[in-house]
Amino acid sequence: METVQVEVNDDLLKILDAENQDVSHQLKLWTVMALYDKGKISLGKAASILGLDKWDFADVLNEHGYPVFNTSIEDLQKDIEYIRKKYPDENK
Repeated sequence: METVQVEVNDDLLKILDAENQDVSHQLKLWTVMALYDKGKISLGKAASILGLDKWDFADVLNEHGYPVFNTSIEDLQKDIEYIRKKYPDENK
């Protein structure tokens, strides 16, 4: 693992310190949540980076107001179509 040095504005540092957590952990957490939210990493990868299982990371996302599943209506409709075609007997 590499160590990266980041300059943080005093105002941001005060905000991060106000949460009474390790600042480096908070920066890592917010970065991972943002990458997950943008679709850059999977739920499993995000959880792994933070040393959590998927469900614990899902709880963290929920606590911070991030959606756990970033699936569009169109993607859900495609998934439903696929399932109906793959399992036609189950749709009765």
